[in-house]
Amino acid sequence: MIYRSAHLIANNLAITGELPFQLGNGVTLRRPDPEAELDRIQQCLLLTNSQFSSWFPYEAVISPKDGGGFNATRTSDKSLWHYYVLSDDDGGANVYDLEGPLLLIKPSIDLSVRVLANFEEGTKPKDTGWAPVMPHIVERYHYQHRIRERLPVPRKHFLLAESIRKSVASLAPEYAFVQHALTLLKELRKVPDSSRLQVIGLFSII
Repeated sequence: MIYRSAHLIANNLAITGELPFQLGNGVTLRRPDPEAELDRIQQCLLLTNSQFSSWFPYEAVISPKDGGGFNATRTSDKSLWHYYVLSDDDGGANVYDLEGPLLLIKPSIDLSVRVLANFEEGTKPKDTGWAPVMPHIVERYHYQHRIRERLPVPRKHFLLAESIRKSVASLAPEYAFVQHALTLLKELRKVPDSSRLQVIGLFSII
C-alpha cells in the first residue's frame, strides 16, 4: 500500500505558481485529492463547525466591504476554492519537520486537519483516517469576524521554510537549543492569541 499523509494549510492563502510543487525531504505542496482527501477534510471542518460555531474561508469569494472589513460568500465553483495541503508522499512524517520553520517565516503557516489516504497504484484512492481541527486553529482562522482578504503567497515562501529546516537539521549537537526553541514555538501556537500566556511563552523561548 502507498499512503499519503496530507496536512491542510490552515491559513487563508492564494498560493501563486503552478502546483504540485516538490519540496525537499519528500514533501509536496499541492491541492488535496478530491476523493481521498478533500471530502474528508470538508467532513472534519463541518464537524468543527457544529462544535465551535465556526466558519471557514476556503470555499469563499472574498471582497472588501464599504467602510472596512470583508464580505465572504461561499461558492460552488471549485476553481475558486483555496484548499492547499503539504503531504508526505512516502507515508512518513516529514511534514512535521517543517512545522517549526513554517512558523519562522512571514506570514507564518499553521497546519490543520491531517488525513491519511491509500493511493495504491492502479486502484481508486480512498481515505483511511484523519485527525480533527484543533480549537486554537478555529480561534485563529475560522470565525466569521476573523476572515480577512486572502493572502497571495509565492511557492518560494515554502522553499525558505525548507532551507531553514535543512539548516537546523545540520546544526552541531552544541546547538540543540535551537531545535528546542522551535519545539516550544510550535507548542506556543496552541495557546489562543488572546491569552496572556502568549507573552510568557515568548519570554520562555528567549
